[in-house]
Amino acid sequence: MRFLPSDSLQYDTLVSYENLALFDYPLDLPIKQEGTFDPEPVNEEGFHWLYGVVPIDFELPPVDHEIIGEVFLPEYPKNNPNEEFSSERVLSDSSEYYGMMMGVELYSMYLAGHLSEEEANEFINLLEGESTSSSRKEQSVYEQFFESLKSVRNTLGSIFVTPVYAKKANPLNWCWGCIFSKGWTPNGRVQFRYNNGNNTRTVPVKGLKVVIHRGLKSIVAYTNENGDFSSYSRFASKVTYTTHFRNRNPSFWGSRYFRLVKGGLLFTHKHDMLSSTRSDNIIHTYDLTDNNFRVSNIDEMAAAIFVSAYEFYHGNRLGFQKPRNNMRIRIHDESGRGTHNTGRYWFLANQIKMYMKQNDGNHRTAESIISTTYHELGHASHYALDGRCFWSDNAFCNDRSDLQDEILKESWALLIEHHLTRQWFPNFNGDISQNLTFTQMNNSFNVVGGREGKYTSLFFDLVDTNDQSNNNTTPDVPIDRVNGYTIPQMQNALRSISTLQGLRDNLFNFYSNPSEGNLQDLIDSYNNNLVPID
Repeated sequence: MRFLPSDSLQYDTLVSYENLALFDYPLDLPIKQEGTFDPEPVNEEGFHWLYGVVPIDFELPPVDHEIIGEVFLPEYPKNNPNEEFSSERVLSDSSEYYGMMMGVELYSMYLAGHLSEEEANEFINLLEGESTSSSRKEQSVYEQFFESLKSVRNTLGSIFVTPVYAKKANPLNWCWGCIFSKGWTPNGRVQFRYNNGNNTRTVPVKGLKVVIHRGLKSIVAYTNENGDFSSYSRFASKVTYTTHFRNRNPSFWGSRYFRLVKGGLLFTHKHDMLSSTRSDNIIHTYDLTDNNFRVSNIDEMAAAIFVSAYEFYHGNRLGFQKPRNNMRIRIHDESGRGTHNTGRYWFLANQIKMYMKQNDGNHRTAESIISTTYHELGHASHYALDGRCFWSDNAFCNDRSDLQDEILKESWALLIEHHLTRQWFPNFNGDISQNLTFTQMNNSFNVVGGREGKYTSLFFDLVDTNDQSNNNTTPDVPIDRVNGYTIPQMQNALRSISTLQGLRDNLFNFYSNPSEGNLQDLIDSYNNNLVPID
């Protein structure tokens, strides 16, 4: 079948089917050359046809679609990943039957141009083996199969069936179990490698969608806590392993935690890890230890974003609020850092944008990409905490000020970035703005020491014991005689407020702290010294 979404909502509905593998090209055409393919849009909304194979009883989504044709895909016994494939199982009656079905699969792929000459010759050689196990219990089934094979030969004038038929006087003795034993289970592991400033680490890529496909057959798998994945069905031919940078939410149908989309619209970013192979137990590593620890391509960048986002959703968040589900992170191979836009939550657009290159054109480092991922997801976390008071005017919130709002948003995201990035890079110094003066902070939107004017040390000041003002004797810096507030306390105090005074009042009213008497001095020093942002 092929589907043509007419808007973002329809596309989002399509990709919500977890076991539906969609492709940008027709599956019944022979593959002349492996690689990526970006088709031209066919409607004004910028969407192109998406191709896939669905069961007869599949409940079709409300998306324009066409049935290209009906196909028969044999079903084989599902594999137990903890069980070795045994010769006894191969030589059973059922393996003879499934071997015949696998023969049909191989032959149909040959006719469609999806089987190489080498694979076709291997198939013929398998059929030439004398069987020691063909059971007469299902002789009628074998005869039906052979008759259908002859029918295909007669109808299509196959150059394939004829030599096979001529070499075997009695096709009932063909070793169908041998064909089934040659079937194989694609599986492997996906890893991420980087240098944390002290040594090289290799970590599993967890919760990643992997599509194993060849011709009209495709299997969807997800990597586990070790980064391992496996097909639940056997294949008779070579396959291609493709990663879809998408993390599902199995608790709710059609829901996902987050996914990465490529430069345009909402198309999930994909990467062919290994093409046209019979290799199992593959290990694919997104390696960011070369090129001076900089990403080499958009796929490595996607992997860096995916592993860090996965940890924010499922790992040790240190008490920070989990972002909302169905997050879309758009990745670009252009210059920039990252942005988060709450207005995009309501239009099925991409809430976060991430960029691969620095302003000078050089590729960014793994540390830079991961820290920016946490910063932008930090905004999403803040929004999930209380969306009513974040980047929108609402009577529920306190009186608003653009400067106040910017300070709270960016300074809170800076704290999240600092703590979560240090789980990957222990030497990461995300609190660089703690050393800035108010004069430097007031250079609005001018980068000073790697930070912009709206980034401040406010939330670090509420925790640490470092008083930059030296008991109010050093001018032009925050009067920081406050310490000891925790992440959960500060996060709870952020609810329903959008001003520094509102933050102070919530902290003072909600929690007892030995330094609470100095809260007002700290907040006043910010309010009195920071000028509005244009």
